Amino acid sequence: MSEPTTSPRRRDDESPVAGGRREVRLIAGWTTTAAASLFAAFWQDGIPKDLLGVILTVLGWFTDQAVPFKVDPLGIVIRLLVLVSAVFLGYRTLRYQRRSRGDCERCGIPATPRDLRRAARIAAVASIPAIAGYAALKLHWAFGGDLGVADTAAFADVDLVTPGYLDTVLLSVVGIGLVAAMIRRWRLPRWSLVAAAFVGLAMLLPVSLLGIAYNVIMLFDPPENPLLAPWAGWFVYLSFGTWAVCLLIVTLDYLAATARPCRCCGRTRYARIAA
Repeated sequence: MSEPTTSPRRRDDESPVAGGRREVRLIAGWTTTAAASLFAAFWQDGIPKDLLGVILTVLGWFTDQAVPFKVDPLGIVIRLLVLVSAVFLGYRTLRYQRRSRGDCERCGIPATPRDLRRAARIAAVASIPAIAGYAALKLHWAFGGDLGVADTAAFADVDLVTPGYLDTVLLSVVGIGLVAAMIRRWRLPRWSLVAAAFVGLAMLLPVSLLGIAYNVIMLFDPPENPLLAPWAGWFVYLSFGTWAVCLLIVTLDYLAATARPCRCCGRTRYARIAA
């Protein structure tokens, strides 16, 4: 079958040399998208806490453990609406960016695609110590260990079924399996792996950024009665950040490797590996 000869659709005023209007539009679009995303991620603890509340609620059905914080239904609706708006605006801005530089508007593939396979393999290996280290520390605390604990009284009643311990360890195991499934191209439904990856990124990225920012603040204004030793806080949130970046790279590689040829331009990012 011959490859389509039509070039990606774009208007004359949106060519790769469109001028200053392109930069202004892109800056406005991405700035607004970022502001709305940050609002949804951090306002009243944000989307990550909403997702954690849903997960802990489901786990509570089997462990009889109550969610250790109040779930705010109205806040969840507002944050979801803002997040949907941010996704839509980001999508429209991305299409304009692609169209204005001559890439395919639908898939964004340039004439010479970037191959992420090597970067994804490195990211997959790098994610394992971050995930396993975090899970090991949580198990250590769940079994009564005090490594990295500054306030031992706060951990006196912690055990395996305490929310935030065994459940997060299980999620860590799922995270390793998810990375392995995408990097090894397991023949699982594509939508299931992509959806799981997006949920993981929605939880990891905001939490890691917020945690690292909090650790930086504590460098200049240390709390009087910290819960954890400073190194433990850095270890946890840097593990989250490493996990998030690695998962993002692996997900982008998996999306490219399992995508069908673009119906608009006929290009593929590289040879399709998985069904």
